[in-house]
Amino acid sequence: MDARLSKRLRMLRRIWITLVVSTGFYTVVIVAGARAPHRPSFSPLAFAAPALVVAVLSVLLPPRLLANALASVEVAGEQTLFDAFPKFQSAVLTGTALAEAVALFGLMAAYSGAPPSIWAPFFAFAFAFMAVHFPRIETLVRALERKTGKTFKV
Repeated sequence: MDARLSKRLRMLRRIWITLVVSTGFYTVVIVAGARAPHRPSFSPLAFAAPALVVAVLSVLLPPRLLANALASVEVAGEQTLFDAFPKFQSAVLTGTALAEAVALFGLMAAYSGAPPSIWAPFFAFAFAFMAVHFPRIETLVRALERKTGKTFKV
């Protein structure tokens, strides 16, 4: 792999790890922080519907963003991967941020008085969806190969 591309991939992975760790800190905030001691006047499961929508978007939106963005990339050998990387980075971070939003719904449910049996699954799903968006160069290569019909070596 080209050194410049490798450096960009390492940086993207650092950003991804930072998002995952920050989501983990939400659980620390919930456990260590003061939550509402009363039962909420609404069902904390009301957070599940918007969280589900966001979770589905976190899976469906990034590949479409990447495919649309790659339409503007000109194929010029190995330089193509380097030129397409910022578009790949945007798709990965969009998916990861949407997955993080699922955990935020769990955070809101916890602070509204929901027990761990309600808010913990939000975090489990958020981490699972974040894992789906782990930055791999193969994802970019496959998308470029689908777009161009050419084979790229990494």
